Amino acid sequence: MQSWRRILYFLLLNVLISALTTWAVVTIMLRNQPDPSAQPLPTRIVSDGDDQFGDLVVTQPGAAALPNDPDE
Repeated sequence: MQSWRRILYFLLLNVLISALTTWAVVTIMLRNQPDPSAQPLPTRIVSDGDDQFGDLVVTQPGAAALPNDPDE
C-alpha cells in the first residue's frame, strides 16, 4: 500500500512540474512573437532598365529616399 501512495505522489508531482514548465515555455514564446496587428513593411521592386530581375527594396519608417527614385 505504501508503494502505491509513493507512486501516486511522484505522478502528481510530475504532472504539476510538466504543467508549470509548459506554461512557462508558452508564455515566453508568446511574449517574443511580433505584434500580429502591425503593418507589414512596404516593398517594391527597383529595376535598372533592361534587367529582367530588379532589386527588392524594403523601406522602413523613417528611411531616407533612394537616389534616382522614379516616384519623386
